Amino acid sequence: MFEQLKDRFGDMAEQMKVGGFREWMNQNSAVVTVAAVVVLVLSLAIIINQGRGRRAPTPGNAYFYDVVTKEYFTDSATKIPPITSPAGNEAVRAHFFTCGECTDKTTDEGGERFVGYYEKYLPDVKAKLEENPEAFEFYEEAFQGRLYSPDGIKWTQAESPTGFKLIEDLQTKCPAKKLRYCPPK
Repeated sequence: MFEQLKDRFGDMAEQMKVGGFREWMNQNSAVVTVAAVVVLVLSLAIIINQGRGRRAPTPGNAYFYDVVTKEYFTDSATKIPPITSPAGNEAVRAHFFTCGECTDKTTDEGGERFVGYYEKYLPDVKAKLEENPEAFEFYEEAFQGRLYSPDGIKWTQAESPTGFKLIEDLQTKCPAKKLRYCPPK
């Protein structure tokens, strides 16, 4: 290997072999300085370039349930239910869970995924959240205006004893620490 370096770089390879790298660096401080500056500039360019191409992550999807056709579909998770389904009907958010694997099929279809509860908001709260979704002053009101349902028909306030009971009952459907939320893939 040193022979190849010697052929290519002459005495520099021999100096590194015999006198050591440190001595060579001392004798060629200008070359070392230029090399260090080049490495620094390249490092800065890489760091700057990495940050430039990044975009904010796009929001995922959520399951929704058409209350008329009784069909599930996915749409943007940023949409505040109720929304309009592809069929033109009211649709509410459907929260799927599993005790095992998040399968594509529901328990009704032979899979492991089941609906834990449905969710929607009161019309006035939905309007305020859609008008300004980042306004923190609406969050307390949003919690009070959120409705849960075990079947998509009968609704209860999420922050009521019945709403809490719905979530509590969901926790008991699986063995301890086995309940998993199943978002769309």
